[in-house]
Amino acid sequence: MPMDMTGPIRDQVDKRRKEAQKYQAEGNKEKATQAYRQCAELMRQLAGLSTTPEIRKQRLQSALDYEELAKRAFNPPKAEPTSAEGGHAEDKDQESIDSAIEALIYKSSVTWNDIGGLETTKEVFKEAYALAIAQRPEGVHLPPWRAILLYGPPGTGKTMLAAAASNGLGATFFNVRLSSILSKYFGESTKLLSALYVASRERAPSLVYLDEFESIGSAVSDGGGPEGRILATLRAELDGLAGKDDPRYVLTIAVTNEPWKLDKPILSRFKKVIYVPLPDQATRQDIFNKTLKKHGLACEIQPSELASRSEGYSGREIDAICDEAISIMVKEANPQLTSLVDQGRESVEKYTIRVRPLTSKDFDVSLSRRKPRTTPADLRRFDEWARGLE
Repeated sequence: MPMDMTGPIRDQVDKRRKEAQKYQAEGNKEKATQAYRQCAELMRQLAGLSTTPEIRKQRLQSALDYEELAKRAFNPPKAEPTSAEGGHAEDKDQESIDSAIEALIYKSSVTWNDIGGLETTKEVFKEAYALAIAQRPEGVHLPPWRAILLYGPPGTGKTMLAAAASNGLGATFFNVRLSSILSKYFGESTKLLSALYVASRERAPSLVYLDEFESIGSAVSDGGGPEGRILATLRAELDGLAGKDDPRYVLTIAVTNEPWKLDKPILSRFKKVIYVPLPDQATRQDIFNKTLKKHGLACEIQPSELASRSEGYSGREIDAICDEAISIMVKEANPQLTSLVDQGRESVEKYTIRVRPLTSKDFDVSLSRRKPRTTPADLRRFDEWARGLE
């Protein structure tokens, strides 16, 4: 029986990658470049040992990514300007894209404990995390989950789940609103998306959060229009990121409030498709409890009673209900607050805001001012769409 050489080569890739990152952090460009190029050569060796054309393609793509990292590590000087404007248009375009990528990086402070309920969904993310970093038995390859789709009504905690997952992974969090990319970087959206995934692999482990996924998820990927081109690019990236032998972990989380707008080919790229529902009674109670504790205010009404009175509200709407109740309380306890502003900044700075416990009346008014956005018809539509996946 022939010896399987892929395991030792993968170990060498991981070793050289860590060395490259260490040299890069130390400012040793030459050694970092050399180590990344060794990674590329090792990935090409793995490509030669591939058992299917798909795996070979994925490994060759990883080799190209390492070559790109080698170029960036060395950071060669730019060519001399060729025009009176002072610089190549391509250099300027790349600088613009690099700047846009940096702007997408977000440092999350959200933890699992900050999220009320959704215990089953949290478990899915933790399982993905464990599969990504745990050691495998010798000769066993268990591919980590690379793409998860979250869908459900607005305000149910999908963004917080992704933020908490990035913290749990110790990952670089790329927060991407796809509709913004399409409008702000019209014509450059595919370049930006490709650069995003190059950067995510470079800074792995990474989490790429794609908000408003429905804005491209139904486009025709035949190159017709920016939505179609960016969708085609995303499909290629998700297929490439599914490579079993790239040690750099990038998790893509796409989020949508309108999953019925997504086409089946893009849905097939996701390992998990998860419904994030409106909070139930126990979850609403947990959200009220966490929110009120966060503000450090006493409350005369129990979170359990508030939960009973807020059926059909999302987590975001519950936060808004609490904010509104607090605003009502502050205004009532401090009737002179606005007049202090007319007296000047010094008067405001000397004043200490008075507070009292929140009452049932505060929440009566707050609840009367805010009605749930999600209707029973909306919920039925989510249910019908989910049944269509079975």
